Amino acid sequence: MLWSTLAISGVVLAVAALVSLSLIRSITDGIAVAVKVARTVAAGDLGSTIVVDRHDEIGTLLGALKHMNESLVAITATPT
Repeated sequence: MLWSTLAISGVVLAVAALVSLSLIRSITDGIAVAVKVARTVAAGDLGSTIVVDRHDEIGTLLGALKHMNESLVAITATPT
């Protein structure tokens, strides 16, 4: 009985670790994309295409960066 409980606990712990690593990778990869986009815009490159293919908070952030980029393109294209 004790060994089966320990085995089940070990399996649950391993699955939890894998799920945690997957979640961490998803968050850090998404933020890395957002940082790359922000740096590209900050460098003055408004011609880059920003693709939003996520439906979570990172996707919302990328959508806001895309909107900002489009607004900057419109502002700079308007003659003064």
